[in-house]
Amino acid sequence: MSLLRPLPVEFRLTDRGGEPHPVLDDLFESVELAQSTALAWLVHQGLIDPAFPAELQEQLMTQFVGLERRTPSGDWRTLR
Repeated sequence: MSLLRPLPVEFRLTDRGGEPHPVLDDLFESVELAQSTALAWLVHQGLIDPAFPAELQEQLMTQFVGLERRTPSGDWRTLR
């Protein structure tokens, strides 16, 4: 019997160069939480207009912030 527990699923935001984001460097429990945090920050920075449709906001968000997921081995895999 194995006593190893699976690692929790974790996500993090990155900058355009694929490095941990200098401001939004945190661990998130879900893609949705990571994306909502990134969107709120981008709106606050004036980079995305909150009046834009959700699809356009998401497209614009990918120009400023990337997303990674922690693998079971502890490495990070780029999702976008």
